[in-house]
Parts: sequence; structure tokens; C-alpha cells
Amino acid sequence: MILGVDARSRLDPPVPETYFGNCVVGRVAVAETKGLIGEDGLVVAVKAITEALRSLDDGVFNGAELWEFIDFSLYDKVYSIAGSQRFEVYGTDYGWGRPKKIELVSIDKTDAVSLMDSKNGGGAIEVGLALKKPQMEAFASLFAKDRCTYLI
Repeated sequence: MILGVDARSRLDPPVPETYFGNCVVGRVAVAETKGLIGEDGLVVAVKAITEALRSLDDGVFNGAELWEFIDFSLYDKVYSIAGSQRFEVYGTDYGWGRPKKIELVSIDKTDAVSLMDSKNGGGAIEVGLALKKPQMEAFASLFAKDRCTYLI
């Protein structure tokens, strides 16, 4: 899974929060398919994502010289994360008031999972997922069985 990470606060010196431009770096979370489709698949995914994010502690550009050589064709399937809860999209107001609901509609074409801050705030995140009907029904069934209540 490819994650885009807001690097503003991780640079030295940090880029101000008011910076309006691209300051996103990528990280790759890797997990074996058999672990992802197993009973604890969500836990396996969360651990892989957490490990990828923790790699930022070694420096935003650590290993950057190898980025162009990553061969994604070596992986069974590559997914990406669209958006970020740190972009605070629900706080955006162009004069019409704050948004009531935000959806990243491109995720149904890109196999991405979207993350954004919750409209209710408090550090919660909204997760967007678009799957084909059989996969979405299976996911909904697992979600209803309370298998998706994990904390990072």
C-alpha cells in the first residue's frame, strides 16, 4: 500500500502549517497476502501501515535515493491511501461555510482507500473504501461483527 504523508512538520526547519503547496512524501506498507486475507487481516494491515509511518522517524528523505528504483510490479497488488486526516478538509471554508460531507470519488477507479479528518473532530478519522459488491458485502459483514475496532 502506498501512503502519502504530510511532511511539513517533519522537515528541519519545519514548513509552516499555512504553507499551501505540495509537501507530501510517500511511504510503502508491505504485508503478505496470506496474512491480509486471514482472520486477523485488518491487524496485519494496521501493523504494516504503522511500520511504514514509523519509518519517518528515521528522516523524511531517508532512502530517497532509491525511490525511483522501486518496482511495484513485484507486488501482487498495490493499493494507495488517498487524502490524509492531517489536511483538515472539514475545516476548509471558502465563504460558504464548512463542508457537510466530503468524499474522494476517485477511489472507486484507483483501488485507493481514503483517509480524512472527521467532521466531528476530536482526532477521529473517516475511512473511505470502494470495493466490488461481493467484496464490500464481505467487508460489511466483518465490520458488523465488530472486527474493525482496532486502535493503532
